[in-house]
Amino acid sequence: MKWLKMDCDAQENLDMKKMIDEWGWEWYGRYWAILGKIGMLVTESRQTFALQTNNGRPFPVKLLANDLGTNVERLENFLAYLSDNHLIDKRAWDEKRLIFCPKLRDRADEYTKKLLTKSRHSPEQEVEVDTEGEKEKTKDFAPRKSAKDAKELDAKDFVLRLDAGEFAIFVESVRRAIAKENGSRPNGSFVWKHVTGSMENDLKALIYKIPDEEKKSILLDAYKILGERMNWPKYVLKCIELTLRASEKQPIHKPYGYVLALLKSPQSVISATTEGTLAGSIGRGRYV
Repeated sequence: MKWLKMDCDAQENLDMKKMIDEWGWEWYGRYWAILGKIGMLVTESRQTFALQTNNGRPFPVKLLANDLGTNVERLENFLAYLSDNHLIDKRAWDEKRLIFCPKLRDRADEYTKKLLTKSRHSPEQEVEVDTEGEKEKTKDFAPRKSAKDAKELDAKDFVLRLDAGEFAIFVESVRRAIAKENGSRPNGSFVWKHVTGSMENDLKALIYKIPDEEKKSILLDAYKILGERMNWPKYVLKCIELTLRASEKQPIHKPYGYVLALLKSPQSVISATTEGTLAGSIGRGRYV
């Protein structure tokens, strides 16, 4: 794909106006740079309209951040914004961390459109993604279906971020876990002493603040150590439950910091799970 069509009044589009208002002109420019990078990869034999490496994996966010002159956390927040506003495919981003823009086909140059017409497969129908060494065909990328309850949320793979409804489900799961813990204690109830204005804001920070690339690395370590495959909210809830258990032996006055330390230390999680003890600065009382 040699070039793409950009309307002279593109910035007057309501989606673009919203982007400029919330992110500024600099990120508006980065958005078009991302589309350009996707377009560069479109050939007669490769018509996915997705930003991938040569072996079919999602293009690393860290490398893209370097190319665009920004940092990983800021870029991931922007890509989450694009997916939430359907400027890139939401399911592809939420589940695969793949930047997929099927609408770019409508902006292809005439030569590329002819190649697409000749092709037996359209890019919207099939995108090949290499996940954990296995080729997986992911068809008809549509927005990820939101979980309807806690059980459904736990069962979902690859979830690093929650939508508003899922976050409400997560908060309710935490409240239930606290109520269950307090109901079994003979003396002294656990009270979540917040550091960001409310318990809900603390939970938002635990779910959203850590960059997605770091979350993936933590979950991979957790899988290797714990032998259990978990999405991010399930892992956070597990660490909160371990915090509740630990608070039976000694008061924890900084639960947010305690949980955050557990999240980043899967070895401490397995110690707490199997031995009932906590290693390192967590166990020595840094957050109590």
